[in-house]
Amino acid sequence: MKKGLMSFNILITIVRLIFVMIAMAIVVFMIMHYVVVSIDVFDLESNLFAQRMIYSQNSISYKDSETGRLYPGTIDLNNFNQGTLNGLLNRYIYYGEGSNYAAAKLDLSYLNDTLIRSAYYDEEWFNNWVERARVGWTGIGQVKSKVNEVYVLIKDGDKMIPGKLKIEVLMPNA
Repeated sequence: MKKGLMSFNILITIVRLIFVMIAMAIVVFMIMHYVVVSIDVFDLESNLFAQRMIYSQNSISYKDSETGRLYPGTIDLNNFNQGTLNGLLNRYIYYGEGSNYAAAKLDLSYLNDTLIRSAYYDEEWFNNWVERARVGWTGIGQVKSKVNEVYVLIKDGDKMIPGKLKIEVLMPNA
């Protein structure tokens, strides 16, 4: 073989190797860029937790004693207290004994933002986590906060009054 042809083949091989290395680097970059390493489901969990508080059987929603029908979106003022949230909801939203999975504060108010009553789900953990959540840090050991505001009807005796229910849900990062 001639020396000129050999050096041309070596030069073409080097160009091919550089092209293959660039193509492999692009493929590796694309795989690393598109592969999901972590999934953040906090918004989904907090919305589900808030919805379970509002729409669960034997919760703060109004339930007709004669028909047994639950009226979602209608808050019974007699059920909106600490006892209901600690007692009845612990049976339906139960994460284990001494669990610190979630805590919430519920504020029931009229449409003009006049507060009627507040209640807590797991008040002890809520008070422990509220300042850490308001700082806004992220990472393991920190707490995330989400506020859901829902327009509801408030049943006070025989009266139906329009109002708002603000639910602040706190959940720790695991």
